[in-house]
Amino acid sequence: MSIFDTVNKQAATKETLGNPFLKQNEAPQTQKPTLYEQQVVPQAQAADPGLGIFVRMGNAVPSIGRNPYTEPGVYPVLYIDLVKMVHAQTGMDHFTVEFYVLESRVTAHPPGMKVTWQEGFKYDSGPANARLFISLAMNAPIEEVTSNVCALACSDANPLHGRLISLAAHRKEGKKYTYHNWTSIPEEYQARAEEFKATICP
Repeated sequence: MSIFDTVNKQAATKETLGNPFLKQNEAPQTQKPTLYEQQVVPQAQAADPGLGIFVRMGNAVPSIGRNPYTEPGVYPVLYIDLVKMVHAQTGMDHFTVEFYVLESRVTAHPPGMKVTWQEGFKYDSGPANARLFISLAMNAPIEEVTSNVCALACSDANPLHGRLISLAAHRKEGKKYTYHNWTSIPEEYQARAEEFKATICP
């Protein structure tokens, strides 16, 4: 069963898949308390005042995305390891993807290294860029990448794991933001993704 068959089945049962990709079609909602506000603050208030910062440290939840971020340059082949939505304590959602570098022209990120790309959802371009990435990773028409497909792509099922994609990243002079231009990789190579990865990352 393909990712699209699964999504259509879920849609037919009207399953709610609450996710950031639906925000553009939903009415504004009151912002939910952050994980820090829900779990850490009450415990810190009840604890010995001397513990202070250590209560926060002891309840902190590590997030993915601890690898180096993609830098400007060309990555002809990246192996998708994990796709996830990360909700920061600042309240912003980040579409986050971890890759294994299989081929690279970026000296700082040689083959075998793991890198991360994050796309913030502060502006409308964020969900649009994430949707385009999912479309290219799946070699699927953008019209088929619905909100439900996006939700499934970011779920624990992690259906994009093992897909290959190509990246050319660049940064305008004087700017901090790195622009990511993704390119899909043909299915005949997708079928050999594990073989390629085993050669580079034994």
